[in-house]
Amino acid sequence: MALMFLGTHVKRTDAKFRVSVPAAFRRQLEAVGDQRIVLVRSLTEPCISAYPMAQWEARVARISALPQSHKAVALVKKLQFACAAEVVPDGHGRILLPQGLRDYAGIT
Repeated sequence: MALMFLGTHVKRTDAKFRVSVPAAFRRQLEAVGDQRIVLVRSLTEPCISAYPMAQWEARVARISALPQSHKAVALVKKLQFACAAEVVPDGHGRILLPQGLRDYAGIT
């Protein structure tokens, strides 16, 4: 079974711009033994998308296999790779949202 985060989750940040990872997501990460999450700009909305590391690696492989000379591919690579951030939940299940992604999503 492939690990995948599903749904839209609107969370509040604390004063340090940490957000709580949904418990269901944390359980999935624990089950596969890899706590790493990759945060990226959404391609369709001014928000942050999150991927378990294995799913992110598969996404990178798919994007990298696209024709590199195509302008749309270059844009997708720029949006997805340039601001990507690897995070790991702390002991309380929180992750720190990087400044660039917060700016993109309008999180103040």
